[in-house]
Amino acid sequence: MLFRSLPWQHREKATLHGLFSLQEDATLETFLPALEAYLRHLQAVGYVLRWRVEQQKVLGNFDRGLPDFTHSIAIEFPDLDHDEACYQYVSGRTEPVHALHVAMYQQVQADARFFLTYEPAPQ
Repeated sequence: MLFRSLPWQHREKATLHGLFSLQEDATLETFLPALEAYLRHLQAVGYVLRWRVEQQKVLGNFDRGLPDFTHSIAIEFPDLDHDEACYQYVSGRTEPVHALHVAMYQQVQADARFFLTYEPAPQ
């Protein structure tokens, strides 16, 4: 399923957030190009709008209860339908997305956590 959003359409926005740390033998210099290739592919086929990766700054007791992580990611989708379709596409393990996902995700520690937020479209 291929989605194309028209620029004048206002839809709900969905954002997949991830909290993660890199594997011991991975660096940002190896991870970021792999992540970029993966997300640019998802963007080219019409699922992803934009993304950003940030490093964690420890805030003492303010971040208590969060899992241990060093980085976060926010991947923005036009809406919840695009997020779901993207999940189905990636979980289908077809090429080239499977190889791109593996190249990126093998550099992430297994305890990464993800959650989805969304902004409903105006009524």
